[in-house]
Amino acid sequence: MDYDFEQFFDDSLDMLCIAGADGYFKRLNPSFERILGWSTEDLLARPFVDFIHPEDVEATIAEVEKLAEGIPTISFENRYRCVDGSYRFFRWTAHPDPDTGLLYAIARDETELRAAQDRFRIALEASPTAMIMAGADGTIVMVNHAAEELFGYEAGKLLGEPIEVLVPDAHRPEHPALRASFANQHARPMGVGRDLTARRGDGSEFPVEIGLNPIRTAEGTFVLAAIVDLTERVRAAAELERSNRELEHFASVASHDLKEPLRMVAGYLRLLNQRHGEQLDTAAREYLRYAVDGTARMQDLIEGLLTYARVQQGRAGLEPVALKDAVEWATSNLETAIAESGASISVDSLPVVDGDLTQLGQLLQNLIGNAIKFRSVETPQVEIRAIREKGEWLLSVRDNGIGIEEDSRERVFEIFQRLHDRGDYEGTGIGLAVCRRIVERHGGRIWLEPHPGAGTRVCFTLPRATAG
Repeated sequence: MDYDFEQFFDDSLDMLCIAGADGYFKRLNPSFERILGWSTEDLLARPFVDFIHPEDVEATIAEVEKLAEGIPTISFENRYRCVDGSYRFFRWTAHPDPDTGLLYAIARDETELRAAQDRFRIALEASPTAMIMAGADGTIVMVNHAAEELFGYEAGKLLGEPIEVLVPDAHRPEHPALRASFANQHARPMGVGRDLTARRGDGSEFPVEIGLNPIRTAEGTFVLAAIVDLTERVRAAAELERSNRELEHFASVASHDLKEPLRMVAGYLRLLNQRHGEQLDTAAREYLRYAVDGTARMQDLIEGLLTYARVQQGRAGLEPVALKDAVEWATSNLETAIAESGASISVDSLPVVDGDLTQLGQLLQNLIGNAIKFRSVETPQVEIRAIREKGEWLLSVRDNGIGIEEDSRERVFEIFQRLHDRGDYEGTGIGLAVCRRIVERHGGRIWLEPHPGAGTRVCFTLPRATAG
C-alpha cells in the first residue's frame, strides 16, 4: 500500500475495511469506532456477522458468496449493531483482491437518510391526497393508500409499473416526452389550462388535477405527483352551468310574460288619462298617476332582474378588453345624465383585461350612474383609477357625492337593497348587485370604502390579461 492509500484509508468519513475469507475483519479505519462505538480490538476479535442484525445475516452472506462466483463487485445493505445496542443502516460496496483473497469494502452510513425516508413514507401514507412517486424513467417507486384506492389497484400492485399505466390510451404516446420535461421543472401544477384525465385499473377515465414536485437525490431525480379527483367538482360545475342556463331562460321568459300585461295595463291607463282625464276629479287623477308610476317601476324591476340573470358565471368566452373602451361605452349611454348634471369624468390610463366588453361597460355605467344620481349640492366629479398589483388590477371609481354609511357597505351589494326612499332617489336596488355579479364572473371582488358626506370609493379587482 502506498502513502496515498494509507492517507485515504485513515481519513475517510466512510467506514473502510479489509476482511478475510475466514469472516474476520483484518483492518478497519477509525470511522468504525466513531460510528459504532466498538473498539477496533473488539471488532477484530469477533466474526463480522456477530455485529450484523440477525435479520440481515443470511442476505449479507449470500452477497459475499457471489464474489466466489466471479462477480467483481457487490453492493448490498444491512444493519450493524452499535455498542449501545442500537442499529445503524449501512450501504456496502465490496470487491475482492484476487492476489491476496482479501475483501476490500466501503460502507456509507445511511441511517439518517433511511429515517428521513421512513418519515417521508409515513407522511405520504397518512396523506388523504393520492400521492405517487416515479423515477426519471417513469417507473413508480412509491405510492400511498389513497392513490391505490383512487386508481383501483391492490396494495403494492403499482410499484415497478410505468407511470403510463395511469394515463389514458389516447395520451400515452406523448406522455414520456412530457414526463421528461417535468423532471427539469420546479414544483408546479401539471397541464394548466388543459382538461386532464387519468385512467383507473378497470380502464375507466376521470378528470384530475395534478401537482408535480421534482425531488433531487443522490440516486437521481424523482417526481412526486399529488393527484386530486375532480369528478365531483366537474359534475357540480356542469350542474351550476345548467342551472344558470335555466335561470337565464326562466328570467327571459318570465320577463316577457310579465312585461306584456304590464305594457297593456300601462297603455290602457294612458288611454284612460287621455280620453277621460278631464272628467275625473282630483283624487281619481291622483290614483291614476300612482297606477302609471307603479307599472313603470314594475317594468324597471323586470328589466333589472333580466340584466342580473343574464350575467353568466364562469370565465369562458372572455377575451382581451381595453377598459377605456368600456368607459366610452358607459359614458356614451350616460351622455344625457352627464350633460344635465355637468358631471366631470376623470379617467386614468386603464389596462387591458380578459373580459366581456358589454358587461364591463354595464359595470362602469352603473358605478358612474350612481355617482351622478347620488350627488351632493356640488357638481359631480368622478375619478376612475387603476393600480397594478400582483396578478391583478385594482380599480376604483370615486365620487364626491353623499356617501354611504359604514354599516351599509355590504348590504348595498344585495339585490333589492335600497338605502334611500324612492321619493328621494329613483332606482330598483339591483344596480350594485349586478356590479358584484359581473366582477365575480370575471374572477375579481368588489367592495366599498365609504366616506359619509365626502363621497364614495367603489373598489374592484380584475385579473390581468393572460396575454400580458
